[in-house]
Amino acid sequence: MKARAYPRNSHLYRWLRENHRMVGEAFKATGAGWDGLLAVVLDAGVVGRQGAPPNKWSVRKVWLRVCADIAAEVADQGATKSAKPPSDRSRQKGDWQPPITTKDTSVGRRVSPPTAAPVPAQQGDEHLSERVRAQLAAVDEQFAYLDRHIIRPKQRT
Repeated sequence: MKARAYPRNSHLYRWLRENHRMVGEAFKATGAGWDGLLAVVLDAGVVGRQGAPPNKWSVRKVWLRVCADIAAEVADQGATKSAKPPSDRSRQKGDWQPPITTKDTSVGRRVSPPTAAPVPAQQGDEHLSERVRAQLAAVDEQFAYLDRHIIRPKQRT
């Protein structure tokens, strides 16, 4: 199964993926470039998808894709490990007990809820200042204009 892993990818992709840790450590330790990696790949007898030997640009491209694929798999594994299983909120827990109440022996006087004080009805706007009355009149004029000119009722057809 290991030989048939990643069947849609080239032999170069499979080899770089299998040797990812070694190649990454070699990059860090030696500072070799793509030519150095190409020499190692050619010494291992790795060929590209069509059977031709790879060049340094194809090795670079495949290496970056391998690194991205591995990083995505690590992120997916971390996400699935941290995800909590869904809880059944409609079900009670197994150790649930109903709350215990104590019987209150002292019987007090029954208290009725407070009643709201009635709001006095105000007629007109005599209680408002002159400036506020002028502002309200201006708003009324704007609404009247909108009703007449802007917001027209739909015509029946």
